[in-house]
Amino acid sequence: MKRFSKIFMLSLLSLGFSPVFAQKYYDDQWKKIAENSQKGAYKSNLPIILDLENQAMKENNTIQLIRSLKAEFSIVNQTVDDNQNDAASKFFKKLQEAEGKLKGEEKLVYKVLLNGFFLDYYNQNYWKINGRTNINTQDVAQIETWTKLDFKNYLTKSCQELDQQKQDMKKASLEKYKVLFSETKDIAYFPSLYDWYALKKIAFLSENNIFTKNELTENRTSINVIFDELIAQNNGNAKLYFMKDKLVNNCDFNQCKDKLEQLQKLLKSDAQGDYKVVIMEDIMNELMMKNKAKEAIAVAAQAKSEYPKSPFLENIKSKEAQITNPVLSIKYEKQTQNNLPIHFIAESKNVSEFSINIYEVKEDFTSLMQYVQNSYANNYFSKVKKNLVRKETYQLTDPKDYQLHKTSLEIKPLPSGVYVAAFAAGTDTKDNDPEKNFYFLVSGNKIIYQSRSSRNSLADELKLVNSENGKPVTNENLSFYEFTNSNSINKIEGKTNEKGVFKFPATANKEYYRTYLIQQPKTNDFQIMQIYGNNGLEEYNPNKQARSKAQIFTDRAIYRPGQMVYFKVVNTRLNNETESVLSGVKQKITLMDANNQEVSSQSFTTNEFGSYHGSFMLPKGKLNGTFFLNTDGDSQGYKDIRVEEYKRPKFEVSFEPVKDEYKYGQTIELKGKAMMFSGVALSNTTVNYEIKKQNIRWRYFWWYPRGNDNENSILGEAKTNEKGEFVIRLDLKKDEKLEGIQIDNYQINASVTDINGETQTANTDLKVASVSHYIKADEIKNIFSDENAKLKVETKNYNEQALKKSLSG
Repeated sequence: MKRFSKIFMLSLLSLGFSPVFAQKYYDDQWKKIAENSQKGAYKSNLPIILDLENQAMKENNTIQLIRSLKAEFSIVNQTVDDNQNDAASKFFKKLQEAEGKLKGEEKLVYKVLLNGFFLDYYNQNYWKINGRTNINTQDVAQIETWTKLDFKNYLTKSCQELDQQKQDMKKASLEKYKVLFSETKDIAYFPSLYDWYALKKIAFLSENNIFTKNELTENRTSINVIFDELIAQNNGNAKLYFMKDKLVNNCDFNQCKDKLEQLQKLLKSDAQGDYKVVIMEDIMNELMMKNKAKEAIAVAAQAKSEYPKSPFLENIKSKEAQITNPVLSIKYEKQTQNNLPIHFIAESKNVSEFSINIYEVKEDFTSLMQYVQNSYANNYFSKVKKNLVRKETYQLTDPKDYQLHKTSLEIKPLPSGVYVAAFAAGTDTKDNDPEKNFYFLVSGNKIIYQSRSSRNSLADELKLVNSENGKPVTNENLSFYEFTNSNSINKIEGKTNEKGVFKFPATANKEYYRTYLIQQPKTNDFQIMQIYGNNGLEEYNPNKQARSKAQIFTDRAIYRPGQMVYFKVVNTRLNNETESVLSGVKQKITLMDANNQEVSSQSFTTNEFGSYHGSFMLPKGKLNGTFFLNTDGDSQGYKDIRVEEYKRPKFEVSFEPVKDEYKYGQTIELKGKAMMFSGVALSNTTVNYEIKKQNIRWRYFWWYPRGNDNENSILGEAKTNEKGEFVIRLDLKKDEKLEGIQIDNYQINASVTDINGETQTANTDLKVASVSHYIKADEIKNIFSDENAKLKVETKNYNEQALKKSLSG
């Protein structure tokens, strides 16, 4: 009886501790996965994750099973080698099989996550998915072949099925499954599974890679209905979260101009919670973009007053510090003239006074060059051996408006030399801040290029000239301080010739990248040049290598099966940059088909001109495509030809360029013509056309983001007149939501079919902007003050056609 009691107690203890031990196993494994991820060893996690899956299935631990599958998806989607192009298919099939093993609420959670897997996979691979031809099949076993339409249809159907289970999702608390959503931002505002699913659905309906512009506009109604439901069913911070998310989402889509007013109205709403601090942060951002810093500070004070204990206040304080902290930066030239005032620009905010400590570097140039190559790193400035020349203090006008202001200032004249400087605003005296120190050279001369090598900077010819008048500095002694790899300096002496020209001296240094400090001992003028060497190797010149080549010529580029190919081969040899013909050379030439199989071959001996000629009959009944001729021996000539079943075209379709001024708000007539090659016009013939629009202003102005090019095509018809001419009219309407200049490219494809069934097409691009033209001017190179600057200026429309405009300047 006593022994039975012991066994019974041990059984109870094992039952009580087994879940604890199981959880410890999972915790330990996830800890290993986290450690591997920090090291970047993502593939090493896969065996651990697969073990977790197996263990979770044995124990029917749904949460751990879903979590491990989610982790596996992350690895498969980004890192798995897929030589057979079926890794994704296998994994998604596995996901579907796992769904069948789940029941009840856990199965519903899994289905919601599975929907997210498909959308994430699309977003990860859309760049190649969007290029596939639509076949409209949603077989998961072939997901590698899915097109954009397949993902769109699958996800639409999946959302429709999940919508039928809305009430069940609302009953499922997300708190129970929070470990599965640990990567979700703001998860605290999703009380139920439905809240999370609803935002995922909104993300899908907003996906501009899947939906066209018109479809996205139609989706707005559904999106706002979802937002309104989320707002109605929540309260407190969650309610405020969805209210702000709706506002931001709609403003992003509509590019609204009253976002600030909407946020201010939301702040005054009846909904309660310290999430209003986050709304205040957004208001501060909007005010700062509108240069209303004082109003932004007032909002920060309101947030600290009304919600003093809110965890969101840290961001508010950070924004406030961005506005009120002093800011000072200096724009300067790295080389200036000696004994003249040195001009610079001080860009400041909240600064009324600052000073510059100016130091000269006279002897130890090693520490200087280390600083020059690492001027944005800490501590290098403090190691420069320097002597204080003077301290200059400057007074600035601070209007207390918390805005950046630029002031033009001068440093008093300095003699020739190398200088470093550190500046500080107010009481700040930290010289070592890399953002507050700089170096500059004061010199009466400048180095320009006499000639440049495209491959080896050490072969460049340089010229030393006077900075004031450009006259060469002749027969001048130079000291070159060669610096590489942040180590020691190698000093070499040199001299300019009678024309002021010199080269970098040859050294034993084999480093590819190096910096030269060039000194004129006579005047103490300095220059710094960073160059690329050639590792001591001679510059490669292919014409100096002895080689033979065979050039193959054919009578045409494209043939029909059964036609004769006439060819001629010329053999030459290049030796020491001299080319000569090769006579008396025996050579075999072979015709190969599209499958790289030999069709026929012939042998020849070159004549006195190094050439021979012949012909091949093309076979019938073989695969058409690219055939090629090649020769044997050292010459190894090669020539490809096309073999196709084709008919000579009898007519062509063409467009005329738009040469006049045009812009948005006008109707443009794009003129074209359909003419037979005999000169007869195709009259009274239908022209089918397609127009696609693409936002391209980012090509001209880098600061504009790339727009959504997923727009509906415009299809239409036109008719040719008795001269074969047709007109396609484009009614150009500017997108009023778009701020700034608008530039779009219209791709026009026109197709014409004659009475015999022959179809020919023509394509053209038409760039359209909200302005009618632009001015193109040549770049002005460095010139001296007494030289005339000449440049070519053109006025063009956005179709790159020159316009006759009068310019004055």
